[in-house]
Amino acid sequence: MASPQVSPCARPLLALRQQGPARIVVAVPTAATDSCEMIEPLADELVTLIQPVYFRAVGQWYQDFSQTTDGEVKRRLDRARLLH
Repeated sequence: MASPQVSPCARPLLALRQQGPARIVVAVPTAATDSCEMIEPLADELVTLIQPVYFRAVGQWYQDFSQTTDGEVKRRLDRARLLH
């Protein structure tokens, strides 16, 4: 018997749940209602600032949604590692 289809947005939460955390809180600035409906049963808490009725893309809700380079991500992770 084939396993049921799992939404790509659910996979990280299912993997995280297997690690046995005390609580899973998903916090996002904006999300589509249908995405929230998929995520909500998998998290202990879901926090969104806005769930627009007409959601097409995350970037439409930001003044500046430019891409972050791999180098910038690496620098920020390195800096955070030094601080903690």
